[in-house]
Amino acid sequence: MAAKRKTTKMQKKKRWFNVVAPQEFKSVSLGETPALEPDNLKGRTFKLNLMTITKDMKKQSFSVKFRTTEVKGNDVHTELIRYEMGNVHVKRVVKKGKDKVDDSFVVQTKDGVKVRLKPLLITRNKVQNSVKTTLRKSVRELLQEQFKQKDYSQVVTALIRYELQSKIKSEMKKVYPLAFVEFRVFEKL
Repeated sequence: MAAKRKTTKMQKKKRWFNVVAPQEFKSVSLGETPALEPDNLKGRTFKLNLMTITKDMKKQSFSVKFRTTEVKGNDVHTELIRYEMGNVHVKRVVKKGKDKVDDSFVVQTKDGVKVRLKPLLITRNKVQNSVKTTLRKSVRELLQEQFKQKDYSQVVTALIRYELQSKIKSEMKKVYPLAFVEFRVFEKL
């Protein structure tokens, strides 16, 4: 019968690190993640439902994605890299007798961060294509103007607090009254 071999190799244990949201979300805890070394956490991404962070039931159709930026002690700090509306919510909002106006473009903030925006506008009734084109063009100009005046963190705060969306809705009344305004995708490039 063979004798049992002794293993002298020590295995490292993983440590648990607390993942912290950015200041725009009041630095709430997003959860915990294991890692052997703090350096292994750099660039790791986390996708969560926005309702779990903000405790607001109206935000349950949105998901946010965070990327780790730095590790301080046992805390892992993150930044928002994506805000996305669920496809089911888009289908629920678009109704018969209304038009959906989509667009996709890149905007640069005051501090030089490039952001891909995909606004979703729902009209109150069916409209002509010329009205849709005017809405797209007006929203693009408005957002480019807004982003030139704000830093990335200010833009994220305005997005989460629904300030950008309400600004678009009120400004577009001059072109055509909208029933719904939201961003399908907001992504840091």
